[in-house]
Amino acid sequence: MRIISKATLTSMAVLAAAAGTAHAGSYDVYACGGPAGNAQSAFRPAADPLMSAYSICPASNIATGVVTKVRSDGGVAPYLSGAYQVFDAPPGNTLESTTLSIAELRMEKHWTVGIVAYDQFDGGEVVFGCQAWLPGCDIATPAFYGPVTVGLGGRRSFRLETRCGSLSGCSATSTGKTPANRAIFSATQISVRVRDDGIPRMRPIGGNAWMSGWHRGIEAVQFTSADWSGIRLHRLYVNGALEREDDLLDARWPAGIRCDYTRPQPCTSGTTGSMDVDTKRLPDGENRLRLEAVDPAGNVGASQRTIRVDNTAPAKVSAATVENGDGWRRSNGYSVGWENPPGQIAPIDRAHYSLCPAGGGACVDGERAGEAIVPVDTPEAQPPPAIDRIDSIEVPEPGDYELRVWLRDAAGNADHDRASDALHLRFDDRPPAASFESQALSDPLAVKLSVSDAHSGVTSAAIEIRRAGTDEWHAMETQFAGPRAAARIDDLALRDGVYELRARVADRAGNETVTDHRGDGSKMELRLPLRSTIRIDVHPGLVVERSTCRRQRRRRCPALKPVTTRSDGSSVLRGRVSSPSGDALAGIQLSVMERARTGQPLSRSALRTDESGRFVHHSGAGPSRVITFEYEGDRITRPAVARSELRVRARSSIGVTPRRSSSGRAVAFAGRLGGGFVPPGGKLVHLQAHYRGRWRTFATPRTSPNGAWRHRYRFGATVGRLVYRFRAAIPREAAYPFESARSRTVRVVVRE
Repeated sequence: MRIISKATLTSMAVLAAAAGTAHAGSYDVYACGGPAGNAQSAFRPAADPLMSAYSICPASNIATGVVTKVRSDGGVAPYLSGAYQVFDAPPGNTLESTTLSIAELRMEKHWTVGIVAYDQFDGGEVVFGCQAWLPGCDIATPAFYGPVTVGLGGRRSFRLETRCGSLSGCSATSTGKTPANRAIFSATQISVRVRDDGIPRMRPIGGNAWMSGWHRGIEAVQFTSADWSGIRLHRLYVNGALEREDDLLDARWPAGIRCDYTRPQPCTSGTTGSMDVDTKRLPDGENRLRLEAVDPAGNVGASQRTIRVDNTAPAKVSAATVENGDGWRRSNGYSVGWENPPGQIAPIDRAHYSLCPAGGGACVDGERAGEAIVPVDTPEAQPPPAIDRIDSIEVPEPGDYELRVWLRDAAGNADHDRASDALHLRFDDRPPAASFESQALSDPLAVKLSVSDAHSGVTSAAIEIRRAGTDEWHAMETQFAGPRAAARIDDLALRDGVYELRARVADRAGNETVTDHRGDGSKMELRLPLRSTIRIDVHPGLVVERSTCRRQRRRRCPALKPVTTRSDGSSVLRGRVSSPSGDALAGIQLSVMERARTGQPLSRSALRTDESGRFVHHSGAGPSRVITFEYEGDRITRPAVARSELRVRARSSIGVTPRRSSSGRAVAFAGRLGGGFVPPGGKLVHLQAHYRGRWRTFATPRTSPNGAWRHRYRFGATVGRLVYRFRAAIPREAAYPFESARSRTVRVVVRE
């Protein structure tokens, strides 16, 4: 007997985790949870009067699961009355252990609740739980605990039981508690490990594959098998390799045959079956067959024998290759070699071949004989090598051909269906054709080349360009796809003038064509620029065509001209877009970018010219900045850019406190820069005083990041009454995007 308390639950959980899956010699049966799901076919219930045994899966409380209990109908259950859930091992097998989650209740010590292992029903022992009259074993678990692994000692059966152990009987009245039973033992998530060391019986009973003599084609072997635990697997091995396996646990088998590990005997005990052996896939000569029957515990029963196989014709030619590869070539003449298949009984003396156009058409067949067979006079003598190559094969004309080879042995056995995989013999001695296409008005920068090849196909095309009158060709980035190659001319990177173009085109066989003519026979020459130009004028401001300044290097691009602005930095710029001849261009879209003199981007917008080619841009308040008007160009018009510069004077307030002072006292000057954009480190301000006929700087305070500044000044010796004038000068700085400026003038009256 084994007594379980809550203090030992941790060690039992470790034992449960250590219980692995079934190994050879044992298998697991499951019930009420886990791999069994809601199934419970492993235990059979039995109950005496006033007792109850039943199964409710899945379990939700201790009165569900696989249950044995005393009923609460009232009365007295006689001595040894019980409720049982019985598990019997199949004949010849024993029980190793069970792992389960448990709920138990014993309100009175004359009840036995637990697990009993036995060979005869009344001759067992309590291996887990509380035995009647055993003190210190009162227990009431409110829920299932575990899992718990319990050893079953190699017995043939075990049971879950709730049983009366009092000679005077046991009360079956309700306890008034929940549940209302006086004794109950329930289990869920159950697995039982069954020991099975018996070897299954496997016996062939018919079929051509198990008979004497030579074998060929597809033949069957019939067999019967049996085992106390049933048969889980049937296997057929050929030469040690698994040929076929029938797993009777597979869901495709009908319910009466399919294995079910929720039953003590999971599989059908006796079966008959048949398996096919395809000797065509076996090497000629001796081959070993082995039939196996495997029971649920992994025990294997087998029967085997050796058969002789000869399927006559030589095997398919393998590893056949074309000497120097199967690519396209300009010379007509090929050699083909291969490795003869091993294990041939009769020597190979002849090779047949078929040569067919890859795209379909009439085939040419031929054959080549090997060396003569010399009789073998002595055991040491060796037969001559079999034919393993064919030389000097020619194709009828340029094109792609497929060659297949099959073999014949000295006995005359040959099979066209065992021809080798196709080998390609590709011949092309004619160069590709190529010509330039005329320029399209919708895309004058595109240079297109038509290419074609009747046989091997064009593999590369390169377009080159040079300025007329020079010797050096320059490769262009060429895109090649299908029957056309294309490149684009960068008319901004090349100087204006006449340019010549040519193309080099090669096919897969190495034939090459060089052309510098169009399809109509005219020479391929182009005059740059290919796209038209436009002019952007901005008033006031400066008109700059980027492409013109870059191409005409001798002309110096003039600097940007400033534009007069309002006091807050806003301005209105007007402009016009025209052709080089002065014609207005309507509907032209320009992108406008404003960037502060210090580099920060201020705004981005777009505008479109009206019917007269004119446009107006309103520039909002802000610092000094450069405004760029850009036309991005299109397939027929080149890009153009114009820029104007807005110069905005800095602004600062100024105040002084007090406005009247005396010698030896101080006043405070303060102010704030307007317009924002103050550097993080502040902006330098020059405080100036008008003294002896000119403005003199007497202090250089620095503003805070928000533009505020302040400075205290103490007057020295003053004679009489004087009026001083002060102002703030804001010098131009690289990090401050405003132009130099001065504040208004303030006056301070000073007395001695």
